[in-house]
Amino acid sequence: MPRGASAPPSSTCSPSKRPCRSSASPSPKASASRRWPCSPSRPASAPATSFSPPSPGLSSPGLAEHLPPGADLRGYLFPDTYIMPVGSTMDDLVAYMIRTLDERFTPELRAAAAARGLNPHQALTLASIVEREAVLPAERPLIAGVFYNRLAAGDRLGADPTVQFAVALDPASVQRYGWWKKELTIIDLENPSPYNTRLFPGLPPGPIACPGLASIEAVAYPTDTDYYYFVADAKKGDGSHVFAVTFAEHERNIALYGAP
Repeated sequence: MPRGASAPPSSTCSPSKRPCRSSASPSPKASASRRWPCSPSRPASAPATSFSPPSPGLSSPGLAEHLPPGADLRGYLFPDTYIMPVGSTMDDLVAYMIRTLDERFTPELRAAAAARGLNPHQALTLASIVEREAVLPAERPLIAGVFYNRLAAGDRLGADPTVQFAVALDPASVQRYGWWKKELTIIDLENPSPYNTRLFPGLPPGPIACPGLASIEAVAYPTDTDYYYFVADAKKGDGSHVFAVTFAEHERNIALYGAP
């Protein structure tokens, strides 16, 4: 089937067969906390970030000074474990998380993303989708490469985490299912939110989560690939994916790997 064809939506998972991680074999991320999608997290071996006071008069440094109209700080709070002094306020922590992103998302990473056509906000948006899609670190650049292929074709990213995010914009859904609803329904997939990349081509309006450095780096330096589809490998159940170039290959992978 040609890329970008309209019959079943050319997404990373087949909408009709639903072999996605969110339904067939939820990853640890898909079943994660019910808290705000930017809950700081880090590998157990990663060092914590120690507090240093911001410069006088600096309230929202760097990237956060240039948010697009209507955007909030989602995606701009760098996820880490922060060691804060006694008496620190929430505002102190938020300002520090923003400044940490500004430091970790270096000018070199921003330039690499710009060379691929993404401004910092768009790069963080794509990185947030990679953050939610990828489970294995080695797959992050490859998943980013798939998404770049879809963007270049003017196609839909077809990323279920964006549907999960769109569904979670309804407080009643969050109350019942948590932030990342595991079992997505046909009604969920048809959610008219502009964040729903199953319906709308290109990037959503902004980040759906706060990406870590590995996902930002994956977007800055993706794997150059011909892959256009991927599906979670429910046979392995380790969060890995099976990739395909053509829709026919993708359909075969769904049949072979889409169910335990």
